[in-house]
Amino acid sequence: MHKNHMKEPITTVLAFTTLLVGLRASLLWYRASKVEIIPETKSPWRGTIDPMNYASYIAGEESKRRIAIEKAYQRSGALNANAALWTAIAVFAGTLTTLAGIPGW
Repeated sequence: MHKNHMKEPITTVLAFTTLLVGLRASLLWYRASKVEIIPETKSPWRGTIDPMNYASYIAGEESKRRIAIEKAYQRSGALNANAALWTAIAVFAGTLTTLAGIPGW
């Protein structure tokens, strides 16, 4: 069997691997861009708010928003880190695909 005929299946498998890994990375980046900030909706306040406790209520609501933003940043950051790893794997697989297609390798 000719040497190039033996390389064709390897090159094809590597090319599909590169495609799938790259798609996985792009999906993770897409999900990272769509992370929503979801503040906690439970509130200890019932009915009308006593004006004497209003500042305390506002501070509590602001704290909930800050916590929600921090959690969203963490989720998005974790997805971005995974996407970067999958992108690196895709680049490596693409490099192997290219090298496998070069005559004489």
